[in-house]
Amino acid sequence: MSEQQKTIDALWPVAHAAASHIAEWHTWDKGGANHQQFGDPANGGWDGSRYIAGAFAEPGVVEYRLRGGADVRITGIEVAGVRPEDVEVGPIEPTGPQRVVRAQVIPNRNTTPRDVPWELQYRDLQAETAAATVAKEVGASIAAGMRQQVGYGSEAYGITGETELTLNIEASVKAAWEDTFTSHREHEVESKRDIVIPAMSETVLERVETVGPARQVIRARGALKFGIRLHAPGHFVHSWDSMADFSAALQGIETKSGSQWLGFYQRWPVPSAKLEPFRGTIYSEIERVREFEEASNVRVDIRSIPLDDAARLREALYVVAQGAADETLRSLAAAEAGA
Repeated sequence: MSEQQKTIDALWPVAHAAASHIAEWHTWDKGGANHQQFGDPANGGWDGSRYIAGAFAEPGVVEYRLRGGADVRITGIEVAGVRPEDVEVGPIEPTGPQRVVRAQVIPNRNTTPRDVPWELQYRDLQAETAAATVAKEVGASIAAGMRQQVGYGSEAYGITGETELTLNIEASVKAAWEDTFTSHREHEVESKRDIVIPAMSETVLERVETVGPARQVIRARGALKFGIRLHAPGHFVHSWDSMADFSAALQGIETKSGSQWLGFYQRWPVPSAKLEPFRGTIYSEIERVREFEEASNVRVDIRSIPLDDAARLREALYVVAQGAADETLRSLAAAEAGA
């Protein structure tokens, strides 16, 4: 599916709802408005389930030709912007063989009869330095993709709207990336762990760093803003600059878009519940993949090894106390382990 077809499909429910509204509301008993060109199921006409053709008539304008002869245009399509919460930064996932480039084994032995605390701190990566680079790299690509989805090709590059959208997306990607990586950093980038070394045991920390090919998927969505035009060939053509104007007009309220059918809707205002299809948010959604030849992956494992038979027995009893299904057995094992 092409980038532009995604927008055509996403906006069709709005055009469909508008055509169905005309067919239902502008009936002959209300004075009529050639509603049969938009479909009149009551008289065996088009039921609104599909269109003959739907395509970009020009940048930012999608036209749907209807089976009854009318057409609906979604006009002035633009991406309103992208918010940090509308950006999903996926994990960096290995896609091929990984090789070990560094391994550290840090043992700590406790030969006393008491448990001993061990505070461990380490740093592996610096997330902050990469955030701006990622945002610039991905932001421009997402902006270009979204402009393509709403019908603007390379001719839009460098114009004010393109620049503003790019900066908006870049800032949002940066914020989303930093937010995602902050939660990740607490465990892997800059970590502080409080470990307890059991009595008569050795605790071993193994830090293994591997590198290899990897990929990261970043998804973003931007809310679309647009207007609408309704056209019954040979009879009328009416336009509204925004869906807010259109919704207000259907309730008999004059807007900056003009007073088309003002008297009609003042006499027969559309109930608010029927306006929901025109008040929802339609999104342009896009996905970009970052490919890495050598991404670094760090794994930290901590294990405890009993030093004598008594400690091994206590360790086994502890495992039983934690996982046994029988409550009595768990209680006995816990008591023995504690002793």
